[in-house]
Amino acid sequence: MTDPQARAETEREEHRLSSWLRAPWLRRSLITAIVAVYAVGVGGLHLWVMREELEEKVSVPVDDTYIHLQYAREMARGNWFSYQPGEGYSTGCTSPLYIMLLAVPYLMGAAGEDMVLLTLLLGCVWLGATTLLLLRLGRQLHNPTAGRVAAALWATSGFVWFCFYSGMETGLYLTLLAGVLSLFVSWTEDDRWRTRAPLMVLAALLPVTRPEGAFLLAALLLVVASRLALRWWATRAAEQPASLLRGLVLPLAQWLPVLLPGAMYHGANRVLTGTFTTAGAMSKSLLAAPYFEPHQRAVQYVSQIFETARTFLTGNDPLFLTLAVTVPGLMTLVALWLREQARRDAGVWVLMGLWTVLAVLVASAHYIRIAAWPRYYLPFLLLVVFGAGVAMTWLADALRQRWLAAAAAVVLVFFQGDATVRWMKTYQRDIRVIHNKQAEAGRALRMLRGKVRVMVCDAGAIPYISQKPSFDIVGLTTPLRFNYFRHGAGSRFELFESLPKARRPTHVAAYDFCLWPGARGRTIDIFHNMVIAAVAEPGAGTGHHPGSKYAGARVVDSVDVADLKDEAAHDYRWWPPGNIRDNIIHRGVLGAPGKMISDGGRLIKEWEQFTFSATPGKPVTMVARFTSGMTLNLMLRVNGQPRVLRLTRSRGSWQQLEIRLPGKQIRRHNQVLVAPLPVAKRNAYHSYHYFFLQKK
Repeated sequence: MTDPQARAETEREEHRLSSWLRAPWLRRSLITAIVAVYAVGVGGLHLWVMREELEEKVSVPVDDTYIHLQYAREMARGNWFSYQPGEGYSTGCTSPLYIMLLAVPYLMGAAGEDMVLLTLLLGCVWLGATTLLLLRLGRQLHNPTAGRVAAALWATSGFVWFCFYSGMETGLYLTLLAGVLSLFVSWTEDDRWRTRAPLMVLAALLPVTRPEGAFLLAALLLVVASRLALRWWATRAAEQPASLLRGLVLPLAQWLPVLLPGAMYHGANRVLTGTFTTAGAMSKSLLAAPYFEPHQRAVQYVSQIFETARTFLTGNDPLFLTLAVTVPGLMTLVALWLREQARRDAGVWVLMGLWTVLAVLVASAHYIRIAAWPRYYLPFLLLVVFGAGVAMTWLADALRQRWLAAAAAVVLVFFQGDATVRWMKTYQRDIRVIHNKQAEAGRALRMLRGKVRVMVCDAGAIPYISQKPSFDIVGLTTPLRFNYFRHGAGSRFELFESLPKARRPTHVAAYDFCLWPGARGRTIDIFHNMVIAAVAEPGAGTGHHPGSKYAGARVVDSVDVADLKDEAAHDYRWWPPGNIRDNIIHRGVLGAPGKMISDGGRLIKEWEQFTFSATPGKPVTMVARFTSGMTLNLMLRVNGQPRVLRLTRSRGSWQQLEIRLPGKQIRRHNQVLVAPLPVAKRNAYHSYHYFFLQKK
């Protein structure tokens, strides 16, 4: 071969090699490998911190992670959506898809606290997948630089690390959100079954990954419907326009299957528990919080939203992104949303704008005085960092300095390092707290012999590690239709005494503020402020009878005030709502020779009303149990007929008033109103129980 021929052959080989190296599939494979190595490295960092902090032991920074692990373990044992054997269906599972995923390792032989290591591995998957999806979204929207900037900000955020490596379902949820956005862009460019089907599958999984996923799914369907409607309207100018049925109704009907998983789950909740909602919503939602008047609820909700703005937009909180990221990102998303609407289009920017607003509104509806859950705002952060990436590319293009976007990203990642270090310290602190408090309490309970059933307020690590039957007084996991915990001490006592004796807890592992006075007895052990003790409630059930003097009559109905189930059955209402301190338990002597009874009740300042059932036409003896700090008159109105009762100062004992109602006044269903006279701030009393007796 001559020198020119050899040179030409060498040039062809070099060209083939350089073409191969420039191949998109190879570039993407290298990027995927780099992101995977990075995510595993971050996971390794968390594992190292855990091992150093806990001396080669394992833990998670969030107690709720153990709730998922407990549900998954029971699912692997065949107890679907049951928190423990024999307890039945529980709505405490807020992420059915996640516990199904976690159940697979249990079926393969995983057990105990080793599952914590699996949650770290899953955290690597979530961080890597969401980072790659942000890069892909940038390429799909013809702005790869924005995708790179967003991926850099996202992957280096300590807040994201904490949420993904805590073992919660947040990582799966965010991966689905990013996947839906990417597939939605593909569908807008090619509306065929092969692009629509995967989008529908991922979108359908949103409501069974997080409850608020139902709102994001609704927004997605709204954008889809708008897009289909605009497309059908545009065809009307054609020579042969599509009919309404063929052009709009049938294409929309193809999307109905996405509603099936969420409808099945919430339908099962309704059939098996009597309510569509979940125990988590009853325990955490502002809408389910008692003692709020409508205007107070609205004010609290708005203040939650303003608190979110202070945290994420002003940069005042050192744990989150700075003002330089969130404000430009949010403004860019709004600008792109408005521009897309001005073009009479409904695409990915409209969807991202709606999701950004919904992410804040839905997350702000979570409210409880003693806790906060910033992880619920992570979808907002995902969308905002992508908007920030677009804003930086706009600035670089406007200045004709393409390197400026990369430089700005590097600077922001550097300044974000302080927040990342703070989140790592938070992770270090929280795993130590969970390990030394809830997990240690679970290990101590596991050593107890005999029949042990534990009442808990942190329902994760203690039942999971102790493997003892538990009763969740907070209501996150125990099958309940009403949340007694949020109402107060009296309702918590009523819940306890409503349990069959065989199911009542024998021990308590909780904080004192989660219980009621007199609930626990001898202390067995203490872990920080969590007490393990024997249950020593002597008064359960003692207040369920009016007394021995009514032995010749039968109780045809009764209203147990502060027992939420009984209140609902009798349409019990009171005004004003008051606060949690108005819901009390009282112990006192009743009658002679004096029997000590316990009962839960409410403070009544203006009025209370309820219904009762009786045999119509027969006289009724009404027995009302009260306490009062003063002497006052009460107005009693039964089926519209008023009378006045005299209530004297209780001095620690019970007052039971006996009221005889003539038969002509009694119906099958009767209305009762009780109110202090006159209605004044000082004229208040505590109401506990009403009994209605008729002769046998």
